[in-house]
This record gives sequence, structure tokens and C-alpha cells, in this order.
Amino acid sequence: MPNEPGEAIRILKDTIAIAPREPKPMIYLSQIYSKHLNKPELAVQTAQKAVEVSPDDFLAWAAVYEAHEAAGDGKKAAA
Repeated sequence: MPNEPGEAIRILKDTIAIAPREPKPMIYLSQIYSKHLNKPELAVQTAQKAVEVSPDDFLAWAAVYEAHEAAGDGKKAAA
């Protein structure tokens, strides 16, 4: 499968459109941006959206931390 991240992104974006208050698809999308596509800005933005929709979800906050760490921004990750 040559375009696995692209297909995963499409599926996750469709899922987010259907369930915009569910943070897990946003978290997974953030991880793909960060780990597979080297797009730290998109990873941070997507993880922050997960926190916005579910501020009590620890995994959403962890995704923000990981995205900032992957972007090389330790100060924002610590904040």
C-alpha cells in the first residue's frame, strides 16, 4: 500500500467530520502528521483541537505534549 498515511488521513478527516466532538481521531491524525509526515505544525494544531473538544481527556493533552516535543519546542511542551 503506497499511500497508507494518505488513506489514514482521509479516513480520520472523514471521521472527524462525522463526530467532531470525539478527540481520538484528532489525536491519531496529529500522530500521523508528527511521526509519519514530519509536519509538526499540523500535528500541534490538530492535537490542540482535540484538547478544545475534550479538555478533560488526558490523551489529548499528551498528544499536544508529544507534538510540541516532536517539533523541537520543549518549552511549549512543558507548559
